[in-house]
Amino acid sequence: MMVALITMEHIQAGKVSLEDIATISKYATCVGGSKVYLKAGQKLTVSDLLEAAMIRSGNDAAYSLAEHVSG
Repeated sequence: MMVALITMEHIQAGKVSLEDIATISKYATCVGGSKVYLKAGQKLTVSDLLEAAMIRSGNDAAYSLAEHVSG
């Protein structure tokens, strides 16, 4: 939830867009728990990652969002 909140704050501030493309890191693919099985090097929009993290509970998607938003 916190990753989604921070991502939405960055979107409202104009620092990130829902259409931004995030590249999945190898670190994101190694997180435990619930996953959506992202692949290293895969490119997804912030919108797709938000959906995967919030609706499908993908920890790998949440990790990728955090990486993208933090720079």
